[in-house]
Order: sequence, then C-alpha cells, then structure tokens
Amino acid sequence: MTARTGSPGTTTTTVGGDDPGGAVNEGRRSAEELERTMLRGARRYTREEAAASAGVSVEFARRLWRAMGFPDVGGEAVAFTDDDLAALNRLTTLVRDGVLDEELAVGVTRALGHNAARLAEWQMDAVIEHLVSDRGLPPDQAGPVAVELTTDHLDELGELLGYAWRRQLASVSGRVLTAGAAGTETGRLSVGFADLVSYTRLSQKLEERELAALVDRFGRRCA
Repeated sequence: MTARTGSPGTTTTTVGGDDPGGAVNEGRRSAEELERTMLRGARRYTREEAAASAGVSVEFARRLWRAMGFPDVGGEAVAFTDDDLAALNRLTTLVRDGVLDEELAVGVTRALGHNAARLAEWQMDAVIEHLVSDRGLPPDQAGPVAVELTTDHLDELGELLGYAWRRQLASVSGRVLTAGAAGTETGRLSVGFADLVSYTRLSQKLEERELAALVDRFGRRCA
C-alpha cells in the first residue's frame, strides 16, 4: 500500500513491498504538517478572537471547548483554526435560533466530543495493531506510519463517519416515530449482564494491546 504524496517536498510512505520492515521512513511529514492537514488549516486565533467571531462570551466558548474534552488554553495562546470558528458559529446559531439552549448545546458538544475521542483512539489503535501484527512493523514505526495513512485518507474516513451517523440517526428516528404512532405504552424491560471470567487476573497478566484486543473480541461476540 502506498500513501498519496502530501504537500510539495514530501515523499510517499510505503507499507509492504520490498521493505522488510514494511515502511519507508524517508520524507515523512512533520507533526506540524500532519496537524494542519487534519485540522484543515493552521492555528490562527486566540480564544477571545474565536468567541468574538461567534458573538458569544469567552466563558461560554471555554465551556464548549472543555466539553469537547480538550484542556483549557491561555488567553494569549493561538490555538484555534478556521474550522474551529466555523463549528463554534454553527453551534451558537442553533442556540440563537432556539433549536438548543446553552445547556443543551454544552451537553450535545460533550457527547460528540466524548464519542469522537473514543472512536479516534480506537481507530488509530486498530491501524497500529494491523501494521504490527499483519505487516510486521516494529511498534515504534507503526505509530508514525498509522498517522500518515490516516491523514492521507481523511476524506474517505470522514465520509464514512458521516454516513454511519446518518444511518444510525435514521434508525433511531424510525424507532421514535414508531413509538409515537403506537402511543405511550408500559411494559417490562429485561437487562442482561455479561462478564469476562477472571478479567482482573487477565488485566494484570496481559500486555495493554493484548488486553484491548481481548475486550474488543468480547464486545463483538456479545453484540
């Protein structure tokens, strides 16, 4: 697999082929270049400038930022991109239009941030695991290569994420509409619980990556 060339002056990163380690490290993009690609631009604004752009208080903007799961930044730190400002403006527009109030906006932001963080971590770990177990890369090489590959396929992954969210939203909406049409009903709800035998012992015995793979397999089988 060959990742597409990024900005001018960089070379490709190859996985597989004749390289026994599975990766060609020359020309790897810097962390700053990778971040600009993921964030679709450079950090250009302070928190005061971001809040002013959306017409909200700095405190409300800070609450939304913390709800996303990010640490607070200083008043002089240039930490925000054009995309950050666009997202803040979209959310505050929903508040101004009465679709959300401020508390619900913070709650929605917290839910999105929490689940997006877990998805991003799982996705990166899964790619690293694949590169180590299936491609034979050493762990210290697999991480940077996984970041490169993910960055080179942001558009495809982003489209899949949007597709999955819309599909799930349609499913939830269908259940809501069906329940509304049927009227309010009462009934019994059964809750099942499943556990891994000797999980505490395993968690102390297995390496972190092995334990994560075990929990993942357990989750898939339960589902």
